[in-house]
Amino acid sequence: WQVNTIRSDLSNLAQAANAVVTGAEVEERSAHNRMEMLILAGQLFRAYPIAGVGATGWDRAVADQIRTSGPDTALDEAFNQPHNQFANDFAKGGLLRGLGGLAMLLVPLFVFLKRHPFRPGEKSVAPLLGALTCVAYFAFCLTESVMDLSLTASIYSMLIFYLIASAEGAPLSTPKAGRAA
Repeated sequence: WQVNTIRSDLSNLAQAANAVVTGAEVEERSAHNRMEMLILAGQLFRAYPIAGVGATGWDRAVADQIRTSGPDTALDEAFNQPHNQFANDFAKGGLLRGLGGLAMLLVPLFVFLKRHPFRPGEKSVAPLLGALTCVAYFAFCLTESVMDLSLTASIYSMLIFYLIASAEGAPLSTPKAGRAA
């Protein structure tokens, strides 16, 4: 995977350098690849809606897509996930994983919205920060499979639990009386 990333970056750098020197156009294929992966993820989900195809099934489907598609629709390389958390969850894990992934983002959002994040006063700070965190991660999940990475999933979980505790009355920071001078 990292070798492909380096190869891709070097290819992009070479294309950009060539464009500067010769005036040639740079071919941007990221949007094409992402669209083709979303199409593939949708096909896999429709074919295996309950439990998905798993990581191995995704890898096989990507290899088949590259081998059998024409030059206008073939992926440029064998991506290990579709760069969209929701497409990744539903393609690889079907409804079981997809609904769980959505719940991980939407249930905390519901909890924060029930605590009135837009009311005036200090009591709205934690619910507002929590709702904003959920929405930000939701948007990020549209562009990457961030919850597959343990660090981003851990950061999200820690933020959510800390902010839920704060929304329930735990202090957002150390109380002034407990601070060292």
